[in-house]
Amino acid sequence: MRLMTLTYTTLALLWANAAAAAGVTLEYGVICELAPQGERSAPETELGRINLINQDRRFDVITTQIPAQLGLSFGIRAEFTDETPPQRIEISVSHPPMGQNQVTEQRWDAALNPDRPSLNVFTFEYPHELVPGHWEFRILQDGATIARQQFDVLSQPSTREIDQICSGNAVIS
Repeated sequence: MRLMTLTYTTLALLWANAAAAAGVTLEYGVICELAPQGERSAPETELGRINLINQDRRFDVITTQIPAQLGLSFGIRAEFTDETPPQRIEISVSHPPMGQNQVTEQRWDAALNPDRPSLNVFTFEYPHELVPGHWEFRILQDGATIARQQFDVLSQPSTREIDQICSGNAVIS
């Protein structure tokens, strides 16, 4: 498990460098609780829709090790590092087979603006979504991957760090 964590960390750093070269900063992690502000159609997702969320929300825990836990959200937050004009991007999330149709990839469009972050997450809303294994978020621009982040979804219900922070028991110094 330690080697796998080291490998994912190394890959995360390599892709962060590639994203920076493309003029994009990338953050990733877990949000303990995220209240949707509505929803919109997203035909290339398993449910056919995505939740609309506050794009300024920050991650509660920076990690690539994600416990399969209902209500937990994880993903990426991207921003342009320069004055690039606003762009339409596509978000792709690949994962092990899920649901009745055994979906392995979900896609939706998003915006990437120089003055505003683009937060894209997956929230475990239903039991059939709690699929352990390798998950990957990609940002595509004109069909080319400009940033990616890999996650390892764990079958355990929580990790100590996420449990402490998400349950409000974090030690603050």
